[in-house]
Amino acid sequence: MASRSATVVTALREQDLRYAVLEVAPGSARVTVPAVHTGAIVAAHDPDAVLDRRRSRTAILTLTVTEHGYHFSPRSSGLDLDAPAIRADLRGDARR
Repeated sequence: MASRSATVVTALREQDLRYAVLEVAPGSARVTVPAVHTGAIVAAHDPDAVLDRRRSRTAILTLTVTEHGYHFSPRSSGLDLDAPAIRADLRGDARR
């Protein structure tokens, strides 16, 4: 079973959803702190919150799928359609 860790979400919440971005170029470096996020949710822990956001007046909803969320097939070099979790998603009966 893939890990569905809340580590990043917890850290973001503790930092008021802010983080530093370091841009490095020859001869210079710049740090910025974007203030662009209004929330962070672990879908596996609170799927209803994700759906609520989708139904709300939220203008932009982004999703990040970590490496633990992918099922790669070396045979097809794409999504492993035979993986049990993917089959469940395709049937519409994935575990919530």
